Amino acid sequence: MDGGGLWCFKPQRFLRWLRSRQQRRARAVPRGVCEAFTEVRSHIERGQTRDFIADPVWWHPGEGLASDASSTVGWGVVVGHVVFYGRWAPESLEAFAAVAAKQGKRDQWEEAGSAERAGTVGDAGEAVGDRDAERGEHGVWSISPAELLVTAFAVQALRECEGELPGGGPANGQFYSRCDNESAVRVVNAGRARSTSMTEAMWVVREQEIGGPGDRRMRIRLEHIRTEVSKVADLLSRGDVEEAKEVVRSRCGGRCEVRTLDEGFVREMERRVREATLEEYKGWE
Repeated sequence: MDGGGLWCFKPQRFLRWLRSRQQRRARAVPRGVCEAFTEVRSHIERGQTRDFIADPVWWHPGEGLASDASSTVGWGVVVGHVVFYGRWAPESLEAFAAVAAKQGKRDQWEEAGSAERAGTVGDAGEAVGDRDAERGEHGVWSISPAELLVTAFAVQALRECEGELPGGGPANGQFYSRCDNESAVRVVNAGRARSTSMTEAMWVVREQEIGGPGDRRMRIRLEHIRTEVSKVADLLSRGDVEEAKEVVRSRCGGRCEVRTLDEGFVREMERRVREATLEEYKGWE
């Protein structure tokens, strides 16, 4: 630790330095701090530093793990030979339409897209271009929050398929998934977002990474691919389930299994992102 030119790695020296920093009002170092330093030191001396050092290995299943969302039908996730899909609740479809109506004319989004491609809009969660927008009945709207939400569904889907994938899946819980939405990719990989809706969706992703009691910690990174490459997930999100299953069978030697995520979980996460999206555009006319 560097503090005014002082470097030390032994807990005792560091604690003495802490005490000396407060000349006028000396305070005792809490017992918890002493115990924490003692534990870290013991791990280092035994060479057990894995918990403190990021693992550089990430599992990349290629086309075997991808997610997609549609503003008019629902969402889809593919994990190996297993597919998950669902339809948005009527309230969500109404919210999509309301947001699209408030976002106005298409040329505004084309300008945002041109600025982003020129590099003037580069921070995570900012404006999106045409590739991250969908044209619906009421105009063009950003589908990024929904895409990011389905990324959280992909984490949960992978948990349910662990042990059934080639090589057993991510041995250390770290994995790549594929997504055709550039904003969602940037937000997940950067770990931050600026808009209300993307921030809420990112929280949902982080919660699924942590999991529940007894679940191991997982970490996801996204790889951006073109929509035509993310064929299975795209077909599932648009309701073309049978065609999607045929593609999976052609890839997996005739195998394809349909599973579902917990309906209560899906609707609750969907509600959170929907309300954040509506709140974000509440003042738009």
